[in-house]
Amino acid sequence: MTGIQFNCPTCRQLIEADESDALKLIDCPKCASSIEVPLPHLPAPRRPVALRTPGFSTAIPMKSKPGPSGIGLLGFMMAVAGFAAGIYFFVFYETSVPIYGVEGIQRVQNLGLMQERQLGLVVAITAFVLGFICLIVDYVQTKR
Repeated sequence: MTGIQFNCPTCRQLIEADESDALKLIDCPKCASSIEVPLPHLPAPRRPVALRTPGFSTAIPMKSKPGPSGIGLLGFMMAVAGFAAGIYFFVFYETSVPIYGVEGIQRVQNLGLMQERQLGLVVAITAFVLGFICLIVDYVQTKR
């Protein structure tokens, strides 16, 4: 059997191990750190290998930048929908109805349709304002 010679990545101690020990964890005789024996044709690992215990993770969780939140998209959609509904109720919603009489066709204002127009405008303005508030909240949260 031929041996594998490699240096401990922690203390640089020269270690000799049998080829049958390749990819197994051994302890350094000088500093007692756990080291994975490299394959004969691979270079030694550059850092010590931590022992792996089942059910225990040694990984350190990394802080990630928060991604886009749903409240910003919701706010944008509400603002656009509120704006579009406001334009519809203010410009295109007809509140008069035709009356067929002796003098011909006349258009008169219908109070029910006028109330629906006012309610539509109130809902549209409310949706627009709430959407804008959602956009501001999303902006403030991403700036923290």
